[in-house]
Amino acid sequence: MATSKDISFEENTGGKPNSHRPRCIIKSFIMILVFFGVLAAAVLLYNNISLSSDKAFADSLNTAIDEAVTWVVLNESEVLSWGNVALLKMLYDCDQMCSNFAFSRPVNSFMSRDVRPSCWKALIDPDWPVQQLELNATIKQEIIDNKWILYAIAAEKADVTPEQIGLFDRDRWQRRQLTHQLWALIHLSERTADNA
Repeated sequence: MATSKDISFEENTGGKPNSHRPRCIIKSFIMILVFFGVLAAAVLLYNNISLSSDKAFADSLNTAIDEAVTWVVLNESEVLSWGNVALLKMLYDCDQMCSNFAFSRPVNSFMSRDVRPSCWKALIDPDWPVQQLELNATIKQEIIDNKWILYAIAAEKADVTPEQIGLFDRDRWQRRQLTHQLWALIHLSERTADNA
């Protein structure tokens, strides 16, 4: 009686020793190639390895910045006429990072004008005096995104609570509102830390 040890390899493979061996070697080789291919792709995608030269990247970046600066210079009057204080705040932040007249000039022009409601200027200048009546009248008439920003720049003078305007509600809002909500929360956190 044959035991499991007595059964030869030939009996298990139908009398054809090594019949699966070439296929097995090819499959193993393909699996190794796939593994290293996936590994190489992951390294390239997730480790900031660039196939282009650092100089080409820096040149492209500088060209894009120059084009943006040119756009701001050529469209300064439109930027001011839009009354988009968030855009002006972005230009202010850009000027703080790399001092440039193209960024500072429209911001300075906005800050020197008699703008109503003037409480919006506090978004750019945290020391800007915010009038409580003006702030609350503006909060009442603005859309929800702007209510959050106005609340954040002078929370101590607002007649509404964050709960009333849904500032802390993360499930109620979507798309751009979530970005504006985050921006308002960051401003609120900064102002709260400054006043602590």
